[in-house]
Amino acid sequence: MRWRRSLKTIGLAVGAFLLLGFSVVCAKPARHAPRRHTAPRKIVPRRPKPAAAPAADRRIERTLWVDGRLTDLSSPAVGAEILGQPIDRLIVSCFVGGETLFETHSQVFQQIPRYVGKGDALAAILAAAHRKGIKVYAYVNCLHWTLPDTPAAEDLLQRRPDFGEINLSGNCGLPADGKYASIFNPAVAISLSAMLKELVSRYPALDGVLLECRYRLGSILGYSDRARVAYINTAHIDPADLTFGAQSTTSLTVAWINWRLSQMSRFAAGLIGELKRERPSTPIAVIAGADWDRMSIGRRNTTLEAWPDWTRMGLVNEAVLTCPWEEPENTDLFGADISYAGSLGRPVKLSILLPLRQGQNELDPLAALETQQGQGVRSIVLKTADLTEINRAAGFWSDVLPKIAAILEESRQ
Repeated sequence: MRWRRSLKTIGLAVGAFLLLGFSVVCAKPARHAPRRHTAPRKIVPRRPKPAAAPAADRRIERTLWVDGRLTDLSSPAVGAEILGQPIDRLIVSCFVGGETLFETHSQVFQQIPRYVGKGDALAAILAAAHRKGIKVYAYVNCLHWTLPDTPAAEDLLQRRPDFGEINLSGNCGLPADGKYASIFNPAVAISLSAMLKELVSRYPALDGVLLECRYRLGSILGYSDRARVAYINTAHIDPADLTFGAQSTTSLTVAWINWRLSQMSRFAAGLIGELKRERPSTPIAVIAGADWDRMSIGRRNTTLEAWPDWTRMGLVNEAVLTCPWEEPENTDLFGADISYAGSLGRPVKLSILLPLRQGQNELDPLAALETQQGQGVRSIVLKTADLTEINRAAGFWSDVLPKIAAILEESRQ
């Protein structure tokens, strides 16, 4: 029995071996298997990358600023000259010297006399600009209510001296500077807030508002009765008793200056807050001293425009930087050691304001822009005073701006 079982096992093994060999011999090699024929893949050529534009051709936002007091914006010919320029944005002075470009319902302010009864010049130029794809910002000079050339009959602060601010000598500062309203009189803020809300509600198509909220450099304004009483209630010290430069009162003087800076910031925040409540999405730009970071605390005590603080508070979307660019001490103003763009705490658009004065060489601003390192400036605001300067602005865009663009591009590399 055992030999039969062994024979059976051997037989099964031989059979399996023969079956495996037969399968191997009969199977077709894989390499001879027929291939599936498919349509050839379509080859799409790659598009060549566009060549980079020369540095001088890269776009810088172009803004033209016009003053309705000196230029008749109700004239269709003037409007055509303004909007015929290659600009991206137009700034229109809507409140300067205590007067509005538009017809106002204010009990304090009045309309610029040349526009009374001539229709709505602001609405007309706003609509015409938008048809051309040009943005329009309204400029409001919050505190300069009387200009040096304002006739006595139109002097708001002569009619309402309680609205004005004075220096230690009891006057409004240098005659060449005009007169300024007081940030310490609540009626000033109330009147301005009402006018701003009237502006943005009457012209909802406005693309933004540019505010100038500062005093003139050179004279310390802040000795009115309201200003003195406000600080006496805060620190129990009369500002008139502080002596600048005296060693014994230095800390007291610095404390007073810091308080004044905070009052201007509070004033600006109040105006912007009221404007935002009326139109929450309105972009806010401010005129900003480009030399603020290098100012001594004594110089800061004159203008009080602590605009970097306003940006950190989230009040401002754009800072329009200005200073006497043509003065030699300002040629290195934007060195590598100063970078507002990285110190404002939040993204803020930076623009350069260049006044196009008659007789001034348009190439002068180039010296001030040669060291624009780290600034991120991508916008030029060209301020004009009258129709003659508006006409000259066309040459600036075509001849000078490409050179400025090249300098700014080189500084970014």
